[in-house]
Amino acid sequence: MFEHYSVADLFANLYKKRKANILALIALFALIAVPFTIKAVRNKN
Repeated sequence: MFEHYSVADLFANLYKKRKANILALIALFALIAVPFTIKAVRNKN
């Protein structure tokens, strides 16, 4: 699927879908960060 993909095409698509990618990154970050935050808060108590 990605064999015919050049880096330039990839960056062009990332740039086009910038808003969707930012939302996806925020969602991914939240999914990773929330459990760590909960763990940290529980360990403090």
